[in-house]
Amino acid sequence: MEHILLLQPDPRASAILTGALHPLYRIKRVKDIKELERLLRRTAPQVCVLDAFDSRPPIPLSALRRLRRKHPAVALVVASDFSGREIELYHLGRMSVDGVIRMEEAPPPRDMRAILDDNVVSSRACFVVDAVIAVRSLQAVAFAVKGYT
Repeated sequence: MEHILLLQPDPRASAILTGALHPLYRIKRVKDIKELERLLRRTAPQVCVLDAFDSRPPIPLSALRRLRRKHPAVALVVASDFSGREIELYHLGRMSVDGVIRMEEAPPPRDMRAILDDNVVSSRACFVVDAVIAVRSLQAVAFAVKGYT
């Protein structure tokens, strides 16, 4: 089971997402971007699913960029109603968000699970690569120190 942080203020969209993803994933609902950032400092979920546009107040794109920069291994998936604001898809693409779930009409649960499954795998791979790099870096430093003494 994976850990997903869900910031979705719309009760209908939240129920659709939770219904599609539970019990395959452990889902922790968060109320705002500040709580999301606080939890990210304490834990390392694989995926954050959030609605950047219907949140009150809306989550600025600069906050999403900050999340991406501070937590590159955590997949960011935006689940939102893009009716009348399709240009936001362009901006999200430029920011390299990991996934988008269009909530205009309730997408089939299997489609939502497929998006999250892909992002969980990518996130897990990032965590593994980061861990290997950290271990290799420590080994390289130890080797360099031993070689010079």
